[in-house]
Amino acid sequence: MDDTQILSGALLRDFLLKEEGRWVLEKKLGKTSIFRRIAVGSITKGIGWDKQPYNRIIKEKLFSAIYRKTKRILYLIYTGAIGKLLK
Repeated sequence: MDDTQILSGALLRDFLLKEEGRWVLEKKLGKTSIFRRIAVGSITKGIGWDKQPYNRIIKEKLFSAIYRKTKRILYLIYTGAIGKLLK
C-alpha cells in the first residue's frame, strides 16, 4: 500500500494493523507499507462489524469521549457553573 502519509492511506494502514491474526505488516518503506494476509478463508464471516478489532477500538474511544464530556456537563450543572457559561 502506497501513500500512507495521506488520510485514506493512513486509515487503511491503521485498519490493517489492528486486524490481528488477519494481516501482518511485512515491511515499511517510507510512505509505503507492505502487508501480507495471514487469515485463511473469509476474514469477517461470522464476526459482526462491532466485534471487528478496528471498529471495536474506534467505538470504545468514541464512547469514552462522550462519557467524559457528559460527566463534565453534569458537574457544571450540579455546581451551578453551567449558568455562567450560558450567559
